[in-house]
Amino acid sequence: MDIVTTYSLLALSLVLTGLANIMARRPKEIGRAWTIPWNGLQFVFILIAILMIRHLITLYGGSGSV
Repeated sequence: MDIVTTYSLLALSLVLTGLANIMARRPKEIGRAWTIPWNGLQFVFILIAILMIRHLITLYGGSGSV
């Protein structure tokens, strides 16, 4: 995966994390269940962002050890 793809996925995951955060904070209508698990999607998008940041570190010659 090249740098452009990595930056694109990072930006997309951050935007989708913000959207999921906004949607998760909306009050639920009484008597209706949530249809989309927004908190779970937040977790997935944050995980993708962390992986893309780690990938950028390795692309720029990071040490690779934690």
